[in-house]
Amino acid sequence: MDEFSETLNQLIAEVPGSLLAAVLGTDGVGVEVILSDTWPGGERDLVEVELAALASRLEEAGQNLETELGTEFFLGTTQVNLIGTVLEPGYILVLGVSPQGDLEQAWTGLAGALQRLGEPS
Repeated sequence: MDEFSETLNQLIAEVPGSLLAAVLGTDGVGVEVILSDTWPGGERDLVEVELAALASRLEEAGQNLETELGTEFFLGTTQVNLIGTVLEPGYILVLGVSPQGDLEQAWTGLAGALQRLGEPS
């Protein structure tokens, strides 16, 4: 298992209510997407495409507004709350939690995963 997969699986296991974890390129390419067993949505490939498109659109919106992508973002939907943070320029780390999930705990888990991915191997 590679570093991304291991860290994303650990993130899902550590944060109650986690539905997915992903590393995405802001160029519209998904690097790694892990869905929990309780994921209520569509197929993994479709989720990866849509999340990668979202990451790309965030980058594009920042450019159109003549501002940079912030270091963190939140998107709430009826099935999943997506929180994310910049992993490094061009890449974001995303955690999806159920709408009933604890967002404070989710942000803490995301920060821990960010730290683990930033450590030298």
